[in-house]
Amino acid sequence: MVDVRCALSVAKWLGTTCVSVIALFHANAALAACLNTSGAVVCDTSRSNPSDPIAGFDIVLLPGAQVKQLDDPYAGASVPRTFDTVTLYTGGRLVTRDTSLITNFFPGASSVNVGAGGSAQIDGGVPHGGTIGIGLRLGANASLIVGTTGAAHS
Repeated sequence: MVDVRCALSVAKWLGTTCVSVIALFHANAALAACLNTSGAVVCDTSRSNPSDPIAGFDIVLLPGAQVKQLDDPYAGASVPRTFDTVTLYTGGRLVTRDTSLITNFFPGASSVNVGAGGSAQIDGGVPHGGTIGIGLRLGANASLIVGTTGAAHS
């Protein structure tokens, strides 16, 4: 009888531990780490953050990368320098790969703001956030290509 109780306790502990480990790895894998390397900002699924708002001339989101505003940036002392989640400078280039996602929840702010003359190739998702949020804002003479796996809201 002792062996059965011991086996059940071990099975319960292993089950709980496995679920916790899977949840931990899944949560970290879904959030983007964005690094500025050689003038390009590259976002991937490595840990450990939802990215702060990012800006640059050359921005690439690899498959599965997610960039979003922090859920409650006012709870702490810091306020983001921009309310837009991704800001592409004038003449810049943005590429989002399949299954990537850029979101924003601030009213009137955009998930992606493409500067004048910039180009955006969207194969991931760029939804609008909140009730009056903007998914994608294009500057003058900016170009947009939405791929077969892409979705962008204005």
